[in-house]
Amino acid sequence: MVQAGVNSRGIFYFQQDGAPVNFVFSTWDLLDGTFLQRWIGRGCPFVQLPCSPDFTPPDFWLWDYLRHKVNQPTPTQLELLHDAIVKELAAIPTNMCKRATHGVFRRWQECVQANGGYVEHLFWNAIM
Repeated sequence: MVQAGVNSRGIFYFQQDGAPVNFVFSTWDLLDGTFLQRWIGRGCPFVQLPCSPDFTPPDFWLWDYLRHKVNQPTPTQLELLHDAIVKELAAIPTNMCKRATHGVFRRWQECVQANGGYVEHLFWNAIM
């Protein structure tokens, strides 16, 4: 996932996911040069808050949900995998998406109360 954001002082920051392919020096050099060391991710140039769960519904819910649905049985070809993902995405009930979206604010609140600590265990199975 690639995101960009602006902090409270109006300074632009780039945020990348923690995929292993992005955890290499050449990627860090590119991000440092492009975003003047204003990027967030594994190996970023400043100290981050303690580890916390991801706060976007795809990260804390959707990918795991799809993995369980799509792997029943496991597709043996890329086209079958694609079709299974599209089918399962279309079948997600609206109320499940709403619960995931509305849960973001509560996750933020719990993380603040935990001083940026781990809170994922408080939300396991809360969406499904």
